[in-house]
Amino acid sequence: MQSVFFSVNAHWAFEVFARFVAAARAGSAREITAATGCCAMKRVLIVKTSSMGDVIHTLPAVSDACAAMPDIEFDWVVEEAFAEIPAWHPQVDTVIPVAIRRWRKNLFHFFASDEWTVFRHAIAAKQYDVIIDARA
Repeated sequence: MQSVFFSVNAHWAFEVFARFVAAARAGSAREITAATGCCAMKRVLIVKTSSMGDVIHTLPAVSDACAAMPDIEFDWVVEEAFAEIPAWHPQVDTVIPVAIRRWRKNLFHFFASDEWTVFRHAIAAKQYDVIIDARA
């Protein structure tokens, strides 16, 4: 199955979640397909790596999506300094910490390190129906 990928800024992340919630509440497979590009959204990966405030403000959107779609599961890629925040939410299954700020300083070392391998394996461990890139 192909993942649906959204690249959105923090403001638009909430609109994407609102579409998920509205489509699920409508109970229409056609509306879910129109809103998300897929029929069965079970696993979502949120990529919101930095900005503690944006990470915190995304948590209620996760709650709304879970209320509308009880079977939905979330994983979250976040900067290691903020990795505890998404873990506060009971519906966030896996938090995948990244160290982009540290990695940027020495990319060659990062790609040669075990951290790159661990990160790649963490992302590849699950098949995502939707990936929301809220870093923009």
